[in-house]
Amino acid sequence: MTDIRTQKTQELITNIFIDLLKEKPMNKISVAEITRKANIGRGTFYIHYKDTYDLYDQLISKIINDLTELFDENYPDTQDSPNFQALSNSLISYISTHKTVFQLLIRDTHGRDIINSIKDIFIKKIMIEEQGDEKDTRYRAFVSFSVSGIIGVLTDWLNGKFILTDQEVSTIINDIIKTIF
Repeated sequence: MTDIRTQKTQELITNIFIDLLKEKPMNKISVAEITRKANIGRGTFYIHYKDTYDLYDQLISKIINDLTELFDENYPDTQDSPNFQALSNSLISYISTHKTVFQLLIRDTHGRDIINSIKDIFIKKIMIEEQGDEKDTRYRAFVSFSVSGIIGVLTDWLNGKFILTDQEVSTIINDIIKTIF
């Protein structure tokens, strides 16, 4: 368990890093710039991260772990009449809370690779949950198409192509999922 001061310092560093990513590419962000804006010493930064790339990697790992955990906690157990609303709500709430990071990911080439990795994770998890046969190319293609469609809706929402509330997006995602399963 991380102590509260460590957690606050890491949040401060991460938030400043995200703010800087809005202004410029990652390779133009220095540790000195982050520490100056955070009003901390460089040594404090290096206690938590090796460099800005490590900070980025840890941020992405946390997002992927959080999304995976939300999926695992909220994917319905019952096969009879599954309700995906809790899953939709929790995912949209998380994405909305971290909207800036997701917006940065979808505009960046490397970030799009990360979004594709998240897509692959969800496809694999759905195949396992639904006990789909990995060798069944048609079913895997159907799941892939569905997950890609959901990510497309989320991307358009994050890019401002849909002006919708979190609840409206969650309902749309839930409706899409219901047509799949």
